[in-house]
Amino acid sequence: MAGAAVEAVAGRLNHLLRSRLGSATTRFLGDVLVYQRHRAKIHARVREAIDAVDPALGRGPDRPVRVVAHSLGGVVAVNMATASAPLWTSSLLTFGSQAAFFHVGDPRGGQLAPYAGVRESRRRPH
Repeated sequence: MAGAAVEAVAGRLNHLLRSRLGSATTRFLGDVLVYQRHRAKIHARVREAIDAVDPALGRGPDRPVRVVAHSLGGVVAVNMATASAPLWTSSLLTFGSQAAFFHVGDPRGGQLAPYAGVRESRRRPH
């Protein structure tokens, strides 16, 4: 009887999780897998959108872009900003993004410099 009760509860829980979280989780994981497979094409598409505004934007420290990104867009932005030919940014604001965890786990092999706070040129005297 105990086994039947556990099986019934587990079955209901399984159905609840699949019906409520399944499609959203599948879409999210699908987006991540697509990004991993087509990263270069996606980066090129972002670059094309920036170039449509001004081809010099983000190409060097004298013409950085400001980025606001959500979720996987934050991951894309961090990857582009830390690429060998980086997207130069003056500010990068992400929300709902896993990009902050890259600083902790950094799966790209140490490409992110440790956070040091505000740059010296922007500090106010004490």
